Amino acid sequence: MALYWFRKPRAILLTMVTLLLLVAVACGSAAPEAANDSPSQPAAQDPAATAAPSSSQPSSASSSSSQPSSSSGQGSSSGSSSGSAAPPTAVPKPASAPAVDISDKPHGILRIANKDLGPPQFLPKNMAVPQATYVTPVIFDTLWKMTPEAELKNHLLEDWSLSDDGTLWTLKFKKGIPFHKGRGEFTTADFVWVVEQLQLDETRHPQKSNMKRFFQQDSTRFNIIDDYTVEVSTGDLDDYDFIWRFRQFGAVNPPPMASKAYAE
Repeated sequence: MALYWFRKPRAILLTMVTLLLLVAVACGSAAPEAANDSPSQPAAQDPAATAAPSSSQPSSASSSSSQPSSSSGQGSSSGSSSGSAAPPTAVPKPASAPAVDISDKPHGILRIANKDLGPPQFLPKNMAVPQATYVTPVIFDTLWKMTPEAELKNHLLEDWSLSDDGTLWTLKFKKGIPFHKGRGEFTTADFVWVVEQLQLDETRHPQKSNMKRFFQQDSTRFNIIDDYTVEVSTGDLDDYDFIWRFRQFGAVNPPPMASKAYAE
């Protein structure tokens, strides 16, 4: 029999190929089985694996059952907090702006800074522009002033009157109006001195031409009755122009009622 196989080499080759095919088929079929067997092993372990979840289920159930209790506790705490809610916080009201004082009484401190003003000048004849424009109206007083309601009001004057022909003014000044640094109080002598200062040839005050036109007429004169009363004869000067020149916010540069004692 063995001699037969050696005499038939093709039969031997076919036999070997057949065996190899059988082996390959056997290996291929064994791999799926092994793959199928691997999932089956956990299946065998399922009782043990499921035992833990089964034992944990009651705990989870208990935890789940405890959750409502905690939530109910929260509800009770929220209910108690809502029942005893804190009072609403009061919202602070915005501070109201302070009322603006527009009274005509002197008050406060005024500070002026202007590089064009130059050294301070307190002699009327030396008050040129811009000092006569910016300093005089706010530092020096005038005979009259305008109220916020645009009414003419006495300022340095206690009383005044005008003759029927409109040429003689009687001015009565208030008593006790002090100058700074102990230079006495304002009197009729200061008023007359200021008007004379503004008529000087060397004066730099912008009212120079008006003061000359008003008070250098032949009919113009000053008659000082006492320290607080003076009569001013204005000749052809009309009453409107006189008040306009000597009141606050009338002429742009009203004559400053300065101290004669300061010059002396």
